[in-house]
Amino acid sequence: MTDAEIWEKLCVIDTENESGSLYVGTMVNGVRVGEYLTINLEAPFSAARYLEAIDVAEQNGVEFLIIDSLSHAWSGEGGLLDVQSNIAKRSGNSYTAWREVTPQHNKLVDRVLQCPMHVAITLRTKTEYVIEDNGNGKKSPKKVGMAPVFRDGIEYEVTVFFELSQDHVASATKDRTGVFDGQFFTISPDTGSKIRAWLEGADNDETAKPTIKPAKPAPAVNNSS
Repeated sequence: MTDAEIWEKLCVIDTENESGSLYVGTMVNGVRVGEYLTINLEAPFSAARYLEAIDVAEQNGVEFLIIDSLSHAWSGEGGLLDVQSNIAKRSGNSYTAWREVTPQHNKLVDRVLQCPMHVAITLRTKTEYVIEDNGNGKKSPKKVGMAPVFRDGIEYEVTVFFELSQDHVASATKDRTGVFDGQFFTISPDTGSKIRAWLEGADNDETAKPTIKPAKPAPAVNNSS
């Protein structure tokens, strides 16, 4: 398979005004980014439209899907919070409105987790400023990320969850692979190579899979004395 054919197996579901196409042709750690596929997703950012985009990617042979970003499905125009708010206005009960919204949320998350493609999702974060010593004896504000903009618990659903600082340093706050525990690093092509190596190792680990084999007849038992 050529490099061009490999890049065509990657697709970005882009909710960021087609910014996902800006990386084509750029160099990242000595690797030139090829021409990948994009699906431009505009408002309303309903769970149903995300599901349609995932279906389109799968039907076109995509093997690695990037959703940038999933936060719009939660807090964007037409997202799940919008749906909940509109239902609450009609019914007068904001609590029971979640009965209609939660199944939509669950269906979207389940689709992401269970589709046959490898999937990376990006999430915006709630931010605040803290006052820190700048090393020169003075205090200065620093912008820090807090929680992902999505329903609580999304970070527990994925295999690896990276938090990125403002200076692009990543740390794994959840890591089922054990590859990135306790590390602070800048995401690079090597990061993907490590994840791929872990995936291939998991695929080849026979102890991780149930196996089937022919049943053998029980040995004859002689009860005579």
